[in-house]
Amino acid sequence: MEEQVEIRCRDCHGTGSDPPSKRVIGDDNDYAVWASQTFPWWSVEPGDEVAVSSRGRPLINVINGPTGWVLHGKVDGKIHPVQVITGKSGPHTMPGHERLEWSACHSSWAPQCYGCHDYRFKAKKQLDPNTGISTSGRWRETQGYYRFEDLELGVDDRGKISPYMPGCQVLFSEIDDKGKPVLPYKNYVFKGGQLLSGIVSVPIDPHTTRREVRPCESCHLDPKPLGIGVGFVSWGDRWSENHFLPIHDSLREGLPFSFAMESLVDPTGHPLQGNSHYGARPFDKEELKRILRVGTCLPCHDQYKDPIYRNWKASLRKDFSSTHLEAIQGSIKATGESEWR
Repeated sequence: MEEQVEIRCRDCHGTGSDPPSKRVIGDDNDYAVWASQTFPWWSVEPGDEVAVSSRGRPLINVINGPTGWVLHGKVDGKIHPVQVITGKSGPHTMPGHERLEWSACHSSWAPQCYGCHDYRFKAKKQLDPNTGISTSGRWRETQGYYRFEDLELGVDDRGKISPYMPGCQVLFSEIDDKGKPVLPYKNYVFKGGQLLSGIVSVPIDPHTTRREVRPCESCHLDPKPLGIGVGFVSWGDRWSENHFLPIHDSLREGLPFSFAMESLVDPTGHPLQGNSHYGARPFDKEELKRILRVGTCLPCHDQYKDPIYRNWKASLRKDFSSTHLEAIQGSIKATGESEWR
């Protein structure tokens, strides 16, 4: 299914630097002409400009007209103006965000089912619906816990930063006729292939798109979008001394691994979970450092329009300058010295 995606956000909206790809309809034999005749609401004619998908196929209901790009609703024929972001100043042209999938910012939430607990009761039987024959072993599945909230982020198989969801995190137990686990199959985690383990989270578009975007601090300061998990991070004087205390402690809950089911990576950049999408991975050590480095600036520089983000390397050089240090000290003093003791 990961190979089935054809239409991407950029196909209609463009990017900060490149407009939507388009194609001029040549003649009446063009696919777009006769395919649009399926719908009573509009038609495509020779000479029209239509958007094309990431695979180069025409999007017959996205047409560049006198007022710009519009999308014709296939169900009701309603016309929706398409906002093209190319050449416009704003967060889409902010340096350092070129790798972001649109869903990383514009997805509001995702269903997250942590832990697929599969049980096979060895002494019982279950009907095989394909053959109509009762076979040995009855199956049951439960989950660890659900969440319908903020997303985790990581790197997808295109090298882009994408939302992540659990899928799947299988723990297998086989139960004997006395109700006891058959060892070693007690919360057993399978391994194999490219997977680190059977505890897997993968990049996905959750299809909860909204116009608004997440605030800067939700990526640069919150451990869950960073892939570290839900809990409390203690940042050490050295990177190797970083420590994470998860809210869900897997060992305490009797699971055979030391990390929480939300944790894609530990706070030092060591990957924890498997991934069934070849080339996809959580943030590595250097990526986490760069993301968090921006977070230290957000208390004062909390707008994407702030000039420090237009030339980040130059801004870092000024970070330890005497002028900047004096500004920080002045800010601290203005809040009341007693609050900082």
